[in-house]
Amino acid sequence: MAEAARNLRIVDLLSLRPGQVLRLHRVHDRPVLLPSEEKIPDEEVLAEHVPAGQPSLLAGNLSKILECAVETQVVIRHDGGKILQVFLLDPRSWKYLLQETGTQVELRIGGRIFAHGVVQGGEEPGIRISSLVERR
Repeated sequence: MAEAARNLRIVDLLSLRPGQVLRLHRVHDRPVLLPSEEKIPDEEVLAEHVPAGQPSLLAGNLSKILECAVETQVVIRHDGGKILQVFLLDPRSWKYLLQETGTQVELRIGGRIFAHGVVQGGEEPGIRISSLVERR
């Protein structure tokens, strides 16, 4: 169970917006999202994903599912398209990942890209989300 705490939760993925910074929480050793300028309340984010007329889903098992963690990868590519490095969002990886400041990265779950970002240093070191990949 300790491994799962090192990855993003499903609720984090649902609330992901461009402009947010993904960083490592110093106390809990898990990735967290800093608020974006466009702060949408969790209730509204979740309501987008609940079938119409079934608000009771949020009170039941859905709330437990949303807390489940998924293994998230950060992929750095070479200009030619070749993958240079793959990091898991694991406390050990952040030290090396943050050395790549300014590098464009892909965030993946199960091999599928869900967001693009840029590694940033400074006061808020982490990955600034630049765009989300549309579902098909």
